[in-house]
Amino acid sequence: ESQNPFDVVMSKSIVKTFEANGIEVTLLLANSDVNEQVSQINDLIAAKVDAIVVSPLNTEGPAPAIQKAHAAGIPIFMIARTLDQKYKDLWKTYVGFDYYKVGVQKGQWVVDNLKPGKVAMLLGPAGALVSVNMAKGFKEVVEKAGFKVAWEQNSVQTRENGLKLAEDALVANRDLVAIYAMNDDLALGAAQAVKAGASKAATLGMNGAPPALAAVHNGDLSMTILLDPVGWGKQSALMVTDYLTKKKE
Repeated sequence: ESQNPFDVVMSKSIVKTFEANGIEVTLLLANSDVNEQVSQINDLIAAKVDAIVVSPLNTEGPAPAIQKAHAAGIPIFMIARTLDQKYKDLWKTYVGFDYYKVGVQKGQWVVDNLKPGKVAMLLGPAGALVSVNMAKGFKEVVEKAGFKVAWEQNSVQTRENGLKLAEDALVANRDLVAIYAMNDDLALGAAQAVKAGASKAATLGMNGAPPALAAVHNGDLSMTILLDPVGWGKQSALMVTDYLTKKKE
């Protein structure tokens, strides 16, 4: 997603690392359009690239194209997201994080810092494994502690969507105690809605993008999870470079 700061930083890190190691790289952005991602993968197959690094938009949509690439003998490397585990034989390795565990961590923050009440969830892309598993971990922790998920909605992860969806959630539930957001952009938009609506709901982000960290420090955002897009990008590119180099030897 070209509007997602995390994806932008990660992509730049991948490109920079490949170029530093003499690997020609083509960067393609699907911007939350699964059909576009499938088309891009098919174009890469036709171009007979040596490897593909992909962050699949959801667990199923890009699978046929990735299966086609695998059948063509092109090694696949996953970053930040993966397909459903039933397709695990299609990729060489994955660089990212434990989605479920991060959801648990966000849920535990709510339990530790807030009194039980209603929670809204801005879930990010529908069907994306990261969104599904993180939400699952969060819900299990907060619901066990007496919190109720009163409102939830999937969307593209932009600040504008965070603002609009949080406004809708607050209209439907004025007594929200927390708004869970899939990423920092959604969370920052939600924080705007909370401030404008004079709500006391806590806002929870993820990624640790600089604007979100600044918002946590000045009190506009309640918390975020700090990830490492630069490190992930570098590690994935080095793994692909190492694989191709050894394969050529």
